[in-house]
Amino acid sequence: MKKIVQTLCGVVLSCAVVSFPAVAAEQFILNFETGLGSQSVQQVRTLEAWSSSVEKASQGRIKINLYPNGSLAKPNVNLMACQDGLVDIAYLHSFFFTDRLKALETLYVPGLNITDPRAASLAVWELMEKYPAFHEEAKGVKILGVHVSPMVIGSVTRPVESTDSFKGLRLRTNGKSTAVLAEYMGSSVMTVPGPDIFMNLQKKIVEAAVAAWEGHRGFGLTDICTSFTEGDFLPPIYFYLVINQNRWNALPPDLQKVIEDASGAHFAALGGETESFIAADVKAELGREGKRIITLSGEERKKMNRVCTEVRERELERIEKEGVPEAKRYVSEFMELMKKYEMQ
Repeated sequence: MKKIVQTLCGVVLSCAVVSFPAVAAEQFILNFETGLGSQSVQQVRTLEAWSSSVEKASQGRIKINLYPNGSLAKPNVNLMACQDGLVDIAYLHSFFFTDRLKALETLYVPGLNITDPRAASLAVWELMEKYPAFHEEAKGVKILGVHVSPMVIGSVTRPVESTDSFKGLRLRTNGKSTAVLAEYMGSSVMTVPGPDIFMNLQKKIVEAAVAAWEGHRGFGLTDICTSFTEGDFLPPIYFYLVINQNRWNALPPDLQKVIEDASGAHFAALGGETESFIAADVKAELGREGKRIITLSGEERKKMNRVCTEVRERELERIEKEGVPEAKRYVSEFMELMKKYEMQ
């Protein structure tokens, strides 16, 4: 009898196991509009790497689908697309949105002299962690990270090697403060969409163009320009990594932590290091081709610093009047933080 009871209990337990299988953890699928080419270095080394690290750390509970080339939303509208929930995650080119991101615009000024993108990216993130205004103005999205890209001037006519070189130069610029600085030095400022820069340079409608190193290579400008000037004195571009706020709120706390651990300072360092890799790679290629790379130094550098400081102060006064009373403090603290990270 005892043996029969034990047998029946075993059957009941076996049935219980069969009848009540373990419930699989819910998977969250996030669509990520990158706005970059599928083979661009930042796409592969930063955005794909970040996405993979999140997926791995979540143990498969997060799946991130990357959409390059503006396939879900063009770069000039992807902030609004993310705010409206049309995309879950977006990689923002800041100069399109300085009218909406006024605290960030305070850092979009000349004369910051960014030569170490990693240090600059970490400095921006630390500043943003300290001052809520940067996050509060990004309504409808949560900022996960940021990195910085210094600018370069590629020229098809005369080399840009002094403040005097800007006089009469037909220059394609990529932001408000860049245009203000160029006009102050006597340039004729022109706005040209990225894909159209090559043709405009080829026809000499514009003589020089401002873009990041990857932009110069991606748009074919390294093929047509004969000289390149390191533009660490120009306003840089800040790239934001953001997620729709409602989508973020719907994630369980443990998955929010997974994303945050891969973002913030980690993302800043990753994006900054990638910028340095791109710069070294492109400059080495140009060196093999015998093309000139110019870095302002000596008296010309001092003159440029004076001009940039004057324009920067004027721009910060404008931004303060437009509702950002801490504008000068943000810039001052950013430059101090950047020095700290440059020494690490």
